[in-house]
Amino acid sequence: MASSDAPDRFAILGLGMVTPLGHGAEASCAAIRAGLARFAEMSVDDGGSARRSAELCPQTPAGASPIIGSRMRGVTDGLAGAARFTRLACGAVTDLVESTSLSPQDLASAGFYVALPPFADRPGLEPELAATLGRSLGEACAVTGLDARTRIFSSGHAGVIAALAEAVKDLRSRRVPRAIVGGVDSLVEPATVARYHARNRLKVDGRPVGLMPGEAAAFFLVEALAPAEARGAAILATLEAPATAIEPVLIDGDDDLVCDASGLTECARHTLGALADGGARTGLVIGDLNGEPYRSQELAYLVARALEGLQSPWRLWHPADTIGDTGAAAAAVSIAVGARALHRGYARTEGALIFASSDSGLRGTVHLAAHRRAPAKG
Repeated sequence: MASSDAPDRFAILGLGMVTPLGHGAEASCAAIRAGLARFAEMSVDDGGSARRSAELCPQTPAGASPIIGSRMRGVTDGLAGAARFTRLACGAVTDLVESTSLSPQDLASAGFYVALPPFADRPGLEPELAATLGRSLGEACAVTGLDARTRIFSSGHAGVIAALAEAVKDLRSRRVPRAIVGGVDSLVEPATVARYHARNRLKVDGRPVGLMPGEAAAFFLVEALAPAEARGAAILATLEAPATAIEPVLIDGDDDLVCDASGLTECARHTLGALADGGARTGLVIGDLNGEPYRSQELAYLVARALEGLQSPWRLWHPADTIGDTGAAAAAVSIAVGARALHRGYARTEGALIFASSDSGLRGTVHLAAHRRAPAKG
Protein backbone atom coordinates (compact mmCIF):
# COMPACT_ATOMS: atom_id res chain seq x y z
CA MET A 1 0.00 0.00 0.00
CA ALA A 2 1.17 3.51 -0.82
CA SER A 3 0.29 6.28 1.58
CA SER A 4 1.52 9.36 3.34
CA ASP A 5 3.84 8.31 6.14
CA ALA A 6 2.82 10.71 8.92
CA PRO A 7 -0.54 11.69 10.40
CA ASP A 8 -0.06 15.39 9.62
CA ARG A 9 -2.81 17.46 8.07
CA PHE A 10 -2.97 19.64 5.00
CA ALA A 11 -5.20 22.55 4.12
CA ILE A 12 -7.55 22.78 1.15
CA LEU A 13 -7.47 26.46 0.24
CA GLY A 14 -9.53 26.54 -2.93
CA LEU A 15 -11.61 24.60 -5.43
CA GLY A 16 -12.06 24.75 -9.18
CA MET A 17 -14.56 22.66 -11.09
CA VAL A 18 -16.54 22.40 -14.30
CA THR A 19 -19.37 19.87 -14.59
CA PRO A 20 -22.53 19.49 -16.66
CA LEU A 21 -24.31 21.30 -13.80
CA GLY A 22 -22.09 24.36 -13.48
CA HIS A 23 -19.07 26.21 -14.81
CA GLY A 24 -17.54 26.67 -11.38
CA ALA A 25 -17.07 24.84 -8.08
CA GLU A 26 -19.69 26.81 -6.14
CA ALA A 27 -22.39 26.35 -8.77
CA SER A 28 -21.54 22.68 -9.34
CA CYS A 29 -21.47 21.79 -5.64
CA ALA A 30 -24.75 23.62 -5.04
CA ALA A 31 -26.43 21.80 -7.93
CA ILE A 32 -25.11 18.41 -6.83
CA ARG A 33 -26.30 19.10 -3.29
CA ALA A 34 -29.74 19.98 -4.64
CA GLY A 35 -29.88 16.76 -6.66
CA LEU A 36 -30.22 18.53 -10.00
CA ALA A 37 -29.34 16.60 -13.14
CA ARG A 38 -28.91 17.26 -16.88
CA PHE A 39 -29.07 13.77 -18.32
CA ALA A 40 -30.22 13.52 -21.91
CA GLU A 41 -30.11 11.22 -24.90
CA MET A 42 -26.78 11.89 -26.53
CA SER A 43 -26.52 12.74 -30.21
CA VAL A 44 -23.91 11.08 -32.37
CA ASP A 45 -21.66 14.11 -31.98
CA ASP A 46 -21.54 13.88 -28.19
CA GLY A 47 -21.57 10.22 -27.41
CA GLY A 48 -24.14 8.09 -29.25
CA SER A 49 -27.88 7.59 -29.65
CA ALA A 50 -30.45 5.01 -30.52
CA ARG A 51 -30.46 6.29 -34.09
CA ARG A 52 -26.74 5.65 -34.56
CA SER A 53 -25.97 3.02 -31.93
CA ALA A 54 -25.27 0.39 -34.59
CA GLU A 55 -22.51 2.56 -36.05
CA LEU A 56 -20.94 3.22 -32.66
CA CYS A 57 -21.16 -0.37 -31.48
CA PRO A 58 -21.70 -2.96 -34.25
CA GLN A 59 -22.98 -5.63 -31.86
CA THR A 60 -25.84 -3.33 -30.79
CA PRO A 61 -28.84 -3.83 -33.09
CA ALA A 62 -30.46 -0.88 -34.83
CA GLY A 63 -33.34 0.55 -32.83
CA ALA A 64 -31.74 -0.32 -29.50
CA SER A 65 -32.35 1.72 -26.37
CA PRO A 66 -31.06 5.30 -26.35
CA ILE A 67 -27.83 6.01 -24.52
CA ILE A 68 -28.25 8.57 -21.76
CA GLY A 69 -25.42 10.72 -20.49
CA SER A 70 -24.47 14.11 -19.11
CA ARG A 71 -22.12 16.39 -20.99
CA MET A 72 -20.79 19.94 -20.78
CA ARG A 73 -23.12 21.79 -23.10
CA GLY A 74 -21.59 24.87 -24.67
CA VAL A 75 -18.09 24.02 -23.41
CA THR A 76 -16.95 20.82 -25.11
CA ASP A 77 -19.22 20.97 -28.17
CA GLY A 78 -17.34 19.87 -31.27
CA LEU A 79 -14.19 18.94 -29.36
CA ALA A 80 -12.66 15.46 -29.06
CA GLY A 81 -9.68 13.76 -27.47
CA ALA A 82 -6.93 16.03 -26.19
CA ALA A 83 -8.79 19.19 -27.18
CA ARG A 84 -11.81 18.18 -25.08
CA PHE A 85 -9.68 17.25 -22.09
CA THR A 86 -7.66 20.47 -22.17
CA ARG A 87 -10.82 22.59 -22.44
CA LEU A 88 -12.26 20.89 -19.36
CA ALA A 89 -9.02 21.07 -17.36
CA CYS A 90 -8.35 24.71 -18.22
CA GLY A 91 -11.89 25.65 -17.22
CA ALA A 92 -11.50 24.05 -13.80
CA VAL A 93 -8.01 25.45 -13.14
CA THR A 94 -9.11 28.92 -14.24
CA ASP A 95 -12.00 28.71 -11.76
CA LEU A 96 -9.55 27.69 -9.02
CA VAL A 97 -7.12 30.51 -9.82
CA GLU A 98 -9.88 33.12 -9.89
CA SER A 99 -11.49 31.93 -6.66
CA THR A 100 -8.20 31.93 -4.75
CA SER A 101 -6.59 34.96 -6.43
CA LEU A 102 -3.43 32.99 -7.06
CA SER A 103 -0.73 35.14 -8.64
CA PRO A 104 1.52 34.00 -11.51
CA GLN A 105 4.33 33.83 -8.93
CA ASP A 106 2.27 31.51 -6.74
CA LEU A 107 1.50 29.30 -9.73
CA ALA A 108 5.10 29.32 -10.91
CA SER A 109 6.20 27.61 -7.69
CA ALA A 110 3.27 25.20 -7.44
CA GLY A 111 3.33 21.52 -8.30
CA PHE A 112 0.58 20.28 -10.62
CA TYR A 113 -0.72 16.72 -10.18
CA VAL A 114 -3.30 15.60 -12.72
CA ALA A 115 -5.26 12.34 -12.90
CA LEU A 116 -6.28 11.03 -16.33
CA PRO A 117 -7.83 7.78 -17.58
CA PRO A 118 -5.49 4.99 -18.68
CA PHE A 119 -4.49 5.83 -22.23
CA ALA A 120 -4.90 2.22 -23.38
CA ASP A 121 -8.58 2.31 -22.39
CA ARG A 122 -9.47 5.45 -24.33
CA PRO A 123 -9.35 5.45 -28.11
CA GLY A 124 -7.87 8.69 -29.40
CA LEU A 125 -5.93 9.56 -26.25
CA GLU A 126 -2.15 9.37 -26.41
CA PRO A 127 0.59 9.79 -23.79
CA GLU A 128 1.46 13.07 -25.51
CA LEU A 129 -1.67 14.48 -23.87
CA ALA A 130 0.42 14.98 -20.73
CA ALA A 131 2.65 17.57 -22.37
CA THR A 132 -0.27 19.11 -24.26
CA LEU A 133 -2.23 19.47 -21.06
CA GLY A 134 0.70 21.06 -19.23
CA ARG A 135 1.23 23.62 -21.99
CA SER A 136 -2.48 24.45 -22.13
CA LEU A 137 -2.70 24.88 -18.36
CA GLY A 138 0.38 27.12 -18.50
CA GLU A 139 -1.22 29.30 -21.14
CA ALA A 140 -4.46 29.50 -19.15
CA CYS A 141 -2.53 30.52 -16.03
CA ALA A 142 0.02 32.73 -17.84
CA VAL A 143 2.85 30.57 -16.47
CA THR A 144 5.70 29.23 -18.61
CA GLY A 145 7.28 25.81 -18.19
CA LEU A 146 4.25 24.27 -16.54
CA ASP A 147 4.38 21.24 -18.83
CA ALA A 148 7.69 20.24 -17.23
CA ARG A 149 6.18 20.48 -13.72
CA THR A 150 2.91 18.69 -14.41
CA ARG A 151 2.84 15.12 -13.13
CA ILE A 152 0.33 12.80 -14.76
CA PHE A 153 -1.37 9.84 -13.06
CA SER A 154 -3.16 7.92 -15.81
CA SER A 155 -4.93 5.42 -13.58
CA GLY A 156 -8.62 6.31 -13.67
CA HIS A 157 -11.05 6.90 -10.81
CA ALA A 158 -8.58 6.56 -7.94
CA GLY A 159 -5.81 8.44 -9.76
CA VAL A 160 -6.56 11.69 -7.93
CA ILE A 161 -5.86 10.04 -4.58
CA ALA A 162 -2.61 8.60 -5.91
CA ALA A 163 -1.75 12.09 -7.15
CA LEU A 164 -2.66 13.56 -3.77
CA ALA A 165 -0.45 11.07 -1.95
CA GLU A 166 2.51 12.21 -4.07
CA ALA A 167 1.63 15.86 -3.57
CA VAL A 168 1.56 15.35 0.21
CA LYS A 169 5.06 13.83 0.08
CA ASP A 170 6.33 16.80 -1.93
CA LEU A 171 4.70 19.30 0.43
CA ARG A 172 6.12 17.55 3.47
CA SER A 173 9.63 17.54 2.00
CA ARG A 174 9.17 21.18 0.92
CA ARG A 175 9.86 20.28 -2.67
CA VAL A 176 6.90 22.50 -3.49
CA PRO A 177 5.18 25.16 -1.29
CA ARG A 178 1.73 24.40 -2.67
CA ALA A 179 0.12 21.75 -4.84
CA ILE A 180 -2.73 21.87 -7.33
CA VAL A 181 -4.27 18.42 -7.54
CA GLY A 182 -7.16 17.23 -9.66
CA GLY A 183 -8.50 15.11 -12.47
CA VAL A 184 -10.18 15.43 -15.84
CA ASP A 185 -12.13 12.92 -17.87
CA SER A 186 -14.88 12.53 -20.44
CA LEU A 187 -16.81 9.33 -20.97
CA VAL A 188 -19.24 10.79 -23.50
CA GLU A 189 -17.19 10.61 -26.70
CA PRO A 190 -18.51 8.07 -29.24
CA ALA A 191 -15.58 5.64 -29.12
CA THR A 192 -15.64 5.59 -25.32
CA VAL A 193 -19.39 5.10 -25.19
CA ALA A 194 -19.07 2.25 -27.70
CA ARG A 195 -16.40 0.60 -25.56
CA TYR A 196 -18.59 0.65 -22.44
CA HIS A 197 -21.63 -0.46 -24.44
CA ALA A 198 -19.73 -3.46 -25.82
CA ARG A 199 -18.89 -4.47 -22.25
CA ASN A 200 -22.55 -4.24 -21.18
CA ARG A 201 -21.67 -1.58 -18.64
CA LEU A 202 -24.15 1.15 -19.63
CA LYS A 203 -27.53 1.70 -18.03
CA VAL A 204 -30.09 1.48 -20.84
CA ASP A 205 -33.67 0.29 -21.26
CA GLY A 206 -33.76 -3.41 -20.44
CA ARG A 207 -30.64 -3.09 -18.27
CA PRO A 208 -31.63 -1.24 -15.09
CA VAL A 209 -28.11 -1.25 -13.65
CA GLY A 210 -24.99 0.27 -15.12
CA LEU A 211 -23.23 3.59 -15.53
CA MET A 212 -24.33 6.71 -17.35
CA PRO A 213 -21.44 8.57 -19.04
CA GLY A 214 -20.47 12.01 -17.81
CA GLU A 215 -17.57 14.43 -18.02
CA ALA A 216 -15.96 16.89 -15.63
CA ALA A 217 -12.76 18.40 -14.34
CA ALA A 218 -12.04 19.34 -10.73
CA PHE A 219 -8.93 20.69 -9.00
CA PHE A 220 -8.11 21.81 -5.48
CA LEU A 221 -5.28 23.82 -3.93
CA VAL A 222 -3.39 22.13 -1.08
CA GLU A 223 -0.77 23.50 1.33
CA ALA A 224 0.72 22.35 4.61
CA LEU A 225 -1.70 23.33 7.39
CA ALA A 226 0.68 25.13 9.75
CA PRO A 227 1.95 27.83 7.34
CA ALA A 228 -1.54 28.32 5.92
CA GLU A 229 -2.90 28.96 9.43
CA ALA A 230 0.06 31.17 10.33
CA ARG A 231 -0.66 33.62 7.54
CA GLY A 232 -4.41 33.57 8.17
CA ALA A 233 -5.41 31.85 4.94
CA ALA A 234 -9.05 30.99 4.34
CA ILE A 235 -9.15 27.20 4.81
CA LEU A 236 -12.10 25.26 3.42
CA ALA A 237 -11.22 21.95 5.07
CA THR A 238 -8.24 19.85 6.06
CA LEU A 239 -7.20 16.52 4.64
CA GLU A 240 -5.04 13.72 5.91
CA ALA A 241 -3.93 10.15 5.35
CA PRO A 242 -4.41 9.58 1.62
CA ALA A 243 -3.86 5.89 0.92
CA THR A 244 -3.85 3.64 -2.13
CA ALA A 245 -3.87 -0.13 -2.58
CA ILE A 246 -4.63 -2.71 -5.26
CA GLU A 247 -7.81 -4.78 -5.62
CA PRO A 248 -7.00 -8.11 -7.35
CA VAL A 249 -10.55 -8.86 -8.56
CA LEU A 250 -11.30 -6.49 -11.45
CA ILE A 251 -14.64 -5.39 -12.82
CA ASP A 252 -13.79 -6.81 -16.26
CA GLY A 253 -12.10 -9.90 -14.83
CA ASP A 254 -13.20 -13.45 -14.06
CA ASP A 255 -16.96 -13.51 -13.40
CA ASP A 256 -16.49 -16.42 -10.98
CA LEU A 257 -14.40 -14.30 -8.62
CA VAL A 258 -15.99 -11.97 -6.08
CA CYS A 259 -14.59 -8.56 -5.21
CA ASP A 260 -14.61 -8.56 -1.42
CA ALA A 261 -13.14 -5.04 -1.18
CA SER A 262 -9.76 -6.24 0.04
CA GLY A 263 -7.98 -3.30 -1.63
CA LEU A 264 -10.48 -0.67 -0.54
CA THR A 265 -10.58 -2.14 2.96
CA GLU A 266 -6.81 -1.84 3.23
CA CYS A 267 -7.00 1.82 2.23
CA ALA A 268 -9.86 2.68 4.55
CA ARG A 269 -8.28 0.97 7.54
CA HIS A 270 -5.09 2.94 6.99
CA THR A 271 -6.87 6.26 6.54
CA LEU A 272 -9.22 5.84 9.49
CA GLY A 273 -6.48 4.35 11.62
CA ALA A 274 -4.44 7.53 11.18
CA LEU A 275 -7.18 9.65 12.75
CA ALA A 276 -7.03 10.50 16.43
CA ASP A 277 -10.62 9.33 16.90
CA GLY A 278 -10.52 6.46 14.42
CA GLY A 279 -13.39 8.04 12.48
CA ALA A 280 -15.86 8.37 15.36
CA ARG A 281 -16.71 11.94 14.31
CA THR A 282 -16.90 11.09 10.62
CA GLY A 283 -20.51 10.90 9.53
CA LEU A 284 -20.23 11.31 5.77
CA VAL A 285 -18.87 8.94 3.11
CA ILE A 286 -18.50 10.16 -0.49
CA GLY A 287 -17.52 7.83 -3.30
CA ASP A 288 -17.61 7.03 -6.99
CA LEU A 289 -20.55 4.62 -6.98
CA ASN A 290 -21.95 4.74 -10.51
CA GLY A 291 -24.86 2.29 -10.67
CA GLU A 292 -22.82 -0.84 -11.46
CA PRO A 293 -23.45 -3.90 -9.24
CA TYR A 294 -19.71 -4.50 -8.89
CA ARG A 295 -19.28 -1.10 -7.18
CA SER A 296 -22.26 -1.60 -4.89
CA GLN A 297 -21.04 -5.03 -3.84
CA GLU A 298 -17.59 -3.65 -3.12
CA LEU A 299 -19.09 -0.95 -0.91
CA ALA A 300 -21.17 -3.51 0.99
CA TYR A 301 -18.03 -5.46 1.88
CA LEU A 302 -16.21 -2.23 2.79
CA VAL A 303 -18.98 -1.24 5.19
CA ALA A 304 -18.84 -4.59 6.94
CA ARG A 305 -15.06 -4.81 7.07
CA ALA A 306 -13.82 -1.28 7.77
CA LEU A 307 -16.51 1.31 8.55
CA GLU A 308 -17.85 0.02 11.85
CA GLY A 309 -16.09 2.82 13.76
CA LEU A 310 -17.73 5.71 11.91
CA GLN A 311 -20.21 8.09 13.52
CA SER A 312 -23.62 6.46 13.68
CA PRO A 313 -25.63 6.94 11.60
CA TRP A 314 -23.49 8.06 8.70
CA ARG A 315 -24.62 9.20 5.27
CA LEU A 316 -23.51 8.19 1.79
CA TRP A 317 -23.19 10.59 -1.15
CA HIS A 318 -22.36 9.66 -4.75
CA PRO A 319 -22.16 12.58 -7.22
CA ALA A 320 -22.58 10.28 -10.25
CA ASP A 321 -26.31 10.36 -9.46
CA THR A 322 -26.43 13.88 -10.87
CA ILE A 323 -23.49 14.24 -13.29
CA GLY A 324 -22.86 10.67 -14.41
CA ASP A 325 -19.65 8.68 -14.14
CA THR A 326 -16.79 11.16 -14.49
CA GLY A 327 -13.94 8.64 -14.51
CA ALA A 328 -10.58 10.10 -13.50
CA ALA A 329 -12.29 13.29 -12.30
CA ALA A 330 -14.61 11.44 -9.91
CA ALA A 331 -12.42 11.48 -6.79
CA ALA A 332 -11.60 15.18 -7.28
CA VAL A 333 -15.32 15.92 -7.59
CA SER A 334 -15.95 13.96 -4.37
CA ILE A 335 -13.21 15.87 -2.54
CA ALA A 336 -14.57 19.21 -3.76
CA VAL A 337 -18.13 18.29 -2.77
CA GLY A 338 -16.93 17.12 0.66
CA ALA A 339 -14.73 20.16 1.32
CA ARG A 340 -17.52 22.54 0.35
CA ALA A 341 -20.06 20.70 2.51
CA LEU A 342 -17.76 20.75 5.55
CA HIS A 343 -16.90 24.42 5.05
CA ARG A 344 -20.52 25.52 4.64
CA GLY A 345 -21.77 23.29 7.47
CA TYR A 346 -24.37 21.27 5.58
CA ALA A 347 -22.28 18.11 5.88
CA ARG A 348 -23.69 17.96 9.45
CA THR A 349 -20.58 16.17 10.64
CA GLU A 350 -16.95 16.91 11.44
CA GLY A 351 -15.41 14.58 8.87
CA ALA A 352 -15.87 12.89 5.50
CA LEU A 353 -14.26 9.75 4.12
CA ILE A 354 -13.63 9.83 0.36
CA PHE A 355 -13.16 6.59 -1.60
CA ALA A 356 -12.54 5.72 -5.24
CA SER A 357 -12.09 2.55 -7.32
CA SER A 358 -10.33 2.35 -10.68
CA ASP A 359 -11.18 -0.31 -13.26
CA SER A 360 -7.48 -1.25 -13.25
CA GLY A 361 -7.63 -2.27 -9.57
CA LEU A 362 -6.22 0.88 -7.97
CA ARG A 363 -8.12 1.88 -4.84
CA GLY A 364 -7.86 5.04 -2.80
CA THR A 365 -9.22 6.77 0.31
CA VAL A 366 -8.57 10.10 2.02
CA HIS A 367 -10.13 11.85 5.00
CA LEU A 368 -11.44 15.42 5.07
CA ALA A 369 -12.23 17.34 8.24
CA ALA A 370 -13.95 20.62 9.02
CA HIS A 371 -11.35 23.24 9.90
CA ARG A 372 -11.52 24.74 13.34
CA ARG A 373 -8.78 27.26 13.97
CA ALA A 374 -7.10 26.78 17.34
CA PRO A 375 -7.61 29.73 19.73
CA ALA A 376 -4.70 32.13 20.01
CA LYS A 377 -2.51 31.66 23.10
CA GLY A 378 -2.64 34.32 25.78
